[in-house]
Amino acid sequence: MPNDPAHGQAARRGCDVAVYWDTGYSGEVWRTTEDQAATGPHWTKHITSIIVISGIWDFYADANYSGEVITLPPGAYPFIGDHWKERISSFRCVRATQ
Repeated sequence: MPNDPAHGQAARRGCDVAVYWDTGYSGEVWRTTEDQAATGPHWTKHITSIIVISGIWDFYADANYSGEVITLPPGAYPFIGDHWKERISSFRCVRATQ
């Protein structure tokens, strides 16, 4: 799984996100507190809804935090829009919140 601690990415307080395959927080869910330089073949280009539990998160169209970016503060995003659905390939917490 992409958020395996063996990948050397440390969990941080105040950074927590859940991403979903389908709109309305349905389908598979992946909750993590860690940055993801690559979402892996199972998740790449499948994220359609997001709940940012804490932290400010950047979501990128390409792996390694590159390409177009969308920044989301804490909140619920039942549909990330036609432009972003199934485009996210990496994401990271850019600022912790409580």
